[in-house]
This record gives sequence, C-alpha cells and structure tokens, in this order.
Amino acid sequence: MKKSFFTPSLLVVLTGLLLFSCGKKEDEVTDQDLSAAADYSYSQKEFDDILKIGQEALEANNLRTSNGCPSYSLVGSDSLIIDFGSGCTFNNRVRSGKIKIQYTGKYSTKGSVIKFSLDNYYVNGNHIEGEKTVTNITDTLPAWSIKVVNGKITFEDQKVSYWNSERVRTFVAGYNSTAILTDDEYTVSGTATGTSRDGEDYTALITKPLLYYVSCLFIDKGLVYPVSGTIDVIPEGKLTRSVDFGKDDCDKISNITIAGKKMVFLLP
Repeated sequence: MKKSFFTPSLLVVLTGLLLFSCGKKEDEVTDQDLSAAADYSYSQKEFDDILKIGQEALEANNLRTSNGCPSYSLVGSDSLIIDFGSGCTFNNRVRSGKIKIQYTGKYSTKGSVIKFSLDNYYVNGNHIEGEKTVTNITDTLPAWSIKVVNGKITFEDQKVSYWNSERVRTFVAGYNSTAILTDDEYTVSGTATGTSRDGEDYTALITKPLLYYVSCLFIDKGLVYPVSGTIDVIPEGKLTRSVDFGKDDCDKISNITIAGKKMVFLLP
C-alpha cells in the first residue's frame, strides 16, 4: 500500500479549499463558487482538532493535570477542563479559552460518552463555538458516533459560518497495537449541513468513506488528512461540488469537480 509524502515545501497552506491549479481560464470557478466546500472543510478540521486534543488529554497518564499552557484540571470524577488561558501556542497554533469535557469513560471504552463544549475558545483569532458528542459504539470493529451541534466559527473579519455534523469513525487496522500508532487506519462516513461565511446554505454527504492513515500525520498542525474517499457538497440552488481525496497519498491535495470541470486544491 503506497504511503507517499508530498514535500511540505511545495505546499501553500490556505484557510479553505482555495484554487491551486487548473487548466484553461474558461474552466475556472470563482471563490464564491467554492465557499460552501471551503467552510465545510474548515469546520470539519477545527472540530476534528478539538476531538484530538481531548482524546489525547483523556488517555494521557490516566487524566493528567498540569500548570502549563494549556493547563488540565479535573473537576469531580467525570469532567476535565483544558485551559489555554489568554493565549498560548499549542500544536503550532495560537489558542485561548477553554475546552470543557464531560465523560462516562475513556475514548477507548465501549459505551462511553464524551461531551465537548467550548468556553470563549479561539484558534488563530477565529472564535469557535458548538458542542460535540462522541459515543463509543464498538461492535465487531472499534467505532464511534461523532455528532456536532450548533457549530459556529466567527472569523477575524467577523464573517460567520455554521455547521452541524453526524459521522461514524471506524478503525480498520492497527487499533490493537496500542504501542504503535503509525499502523492505525480508520474510515469516516456521515453527513453535514451548514451555512458558509458568504451566507450560502449547503448539505454534505460522504459518498465514499474517507480513509485516514495515522502515519500521514502532518506535524505542522498535528492533523491527519484523508488519503482517499469522496464528499458531495451541495450548496442550495447550485450544482454539486464533488471532493475527491485521491488514492492513498499522504498529502493535503484534493480534487474538486463541478459540472465536469476538475480542479486541484490544497486542504486547510
């Protein structure tokens, strides 16, 4: 199975799905045409990041506490507060505010429910709000139901996007080798609805499960990007934007097709 890394120096990290290259000028679409797909991708990235931070905190050292930045504070026997204070750099991004977590068990415990809420939480100047619930629904394979409600991002220019999502994450390889993370592979399926910062309502459907390799972790932001899978993003009154993540390549590149016109894009 190929796991090739795209040279980081060749990438330009953008804040949404922005145009990287395309063919003839008449085949181009405007940034407005891509606003729904861009904000869908950005919202998904930020709430995936919140889960990753919380998961690592819950699993580390039997619920650790610290006085650094962020600080980790246990509240009773079922709550954890991750506090970035007035601002500090964590995973190469400036954060402030709090991530609050209530849990009935650890992420890896079957039947556990973990609820995330945000208190004045900012990332690189963008205000992120919403609630996320993660339920361990493991059966034959380790799996989690992941639901986001009232997702909202207020950007530095005061434009606002909204987002709600219901997904299922299923591990397909590597989960039992707990000491080795790089062999972990999981798929994600589900749907979402939202409103872009340009006021465009949209729905999104994962039409082919997204596949993730943990070995493809991008150290610059501590995130994992899909190596394959497709998503249809459908703005109200417009054509479907089909986003294709390729075939097993560890990179931030995706292809987006609108009315048969294909372009190459970098993920945020």
